[in-house]
Formats: sequence, structure tokens, C-alpha cells
Amino acid sequence: MINSPAFLHKGNQFKILMSELSSDCERLLEAISYGVNEHFDTFFVGLAMKGRPPQYRMLGYDAAEMDYFDFLYDYDEVFAEEEAIKQLKRLTKDELLRTAGECFRVVLAYLDIREKVNSLGAVIDIITDENKAILDAVKSIETLYEEAEKINFRPYAKATEALDNTLRLLPDKIWVE
Repeated sequence: MINSPAFLHKGNQFKILMSELSSDCERLLEAISYGVNEHFDTFFVGLAMKGRPPQYRMLGYDAAEMDYFDFLYDYDEVFAEEEAIKQLKRLTKDELLRTAGECFRVVLAYLDIREKVNSLGAVIDIITDENKAILDAVKSIETLYEEAEKINFRPYAKATEALDNTLRLLPDKIWVE
């Protein structure tokens, strides 16, 4: 079952996705470690302008609690946006472009990771479903075999015929695996 071509294909696909995920994580770590400057947070707060959907509400960071929090009032968000925009306007064009590039590298690396995690989840679900179907078929055959064995595989008995019919109807894939 584990050495079957289908399982090996899914296993190889899983290994490839894990390798790509590892590479993407290294790219994100590098982008965060060496690319992000002090204007990273300001840049995204400044871009989070009014009129955005509620699921994209801005979060604040409490350094004492070391945790993020929702702004309780809209005027807090407006104030944070205004301050961020003021800070960004003080930057030179070169600094602003460099900050934008650094920020988008981090975001793209993060999105790559999310996409790989979703793909890995799908592959794991496929492998799990395929293995469950095979295991269910094996359990069913074992149960029918035990029933037929109790009557010494007597020809034309219900249990023997049920086992024979099940074995006859099994797809070739089950026999290979």
C-alpha cells in the first residue's frame, strides 16, 4: 500500500511542497531579518486608509503586554493613520521606495508560505482519504473473510458468496496497494 505508485506520487508531491515551504520560510526570515527597516509598521498603517472592510481593521501593539490589540474607537485608527502618513511624508522618495520594496518582499514571502500551507493541507487530505478508503476496504474484506471462515468457506453459503462477490468487484488498484 505504501509502495504503490499513487502513494509514492503523493508522497513526492508532499516532499516537494515541504521543500518549497522551507525555502519560502527562509526567504521570509531573510526579508524580516535584513530587509525591514524602522518604517515597516508605519508604511502599512499609512496604507490602511479609510473605507477598508472590517476584517482588515488596524491593530495596535502594546509593548508592555507584548501583544496586539484592536483599536476601540475609530478616531484612534484615524489618528494612527494620520501620524503614519505624516511620518511617511518626511521620507525621501528613495527611502519611501526602499521601504515599499522591503514591505512588499515580506508580504509576498508571507503569501507564498500561506499558499504552500494550503497546498500541503490539500495533499494531506488526499493522502488521508485515499488511505482511509483502502483501509476501509481491507477491514471489510477481513470481516467477510472471518464470516466465511467460520463456515469453512462452504460453497453457495451467504458468507462465502459475499466474500467472493466483494473480491470480484474490488478495483485493481486495491489489489496493487
